Amino acid sequence: MLDFNSKSNNFMKVKLKNGFILSVEEPNLKVLALLEAAQNSGETKDIIKAITIMLNRNKQKKKYRFEDIEEMFTVSEMRMLLEAYGSFAQEIANDPN
Repeated sequence: MLDFNSKSNNFMKVKLKNGFILSVEEPNLKVLALLEAAQNSGETKDIIKAITIMLNRNKQKKKYRFEDIEEMFTVSEMRMLLEAYGSFAQEIANDPN
């Protein structure tokens, strides 16, 4: 039997500037589509929205607002975070297990 309650999710650790470490959950299709749209649009507000949703999916149950992310990261740091999360998602997708 396939039991989704016993499946463990993959997490990407993100160490924030304040030293706090978030364990960010692997993306679902909705989050992947949002991240892809943000990267394709290149609009800062779309990128911030995507990162807010991405970081709010964390094991620690820590919640961030749009304004928090806007103040927390520079534009280049936001792009770096999106690229790292995209690589993380790609690794999961390529894993045969």
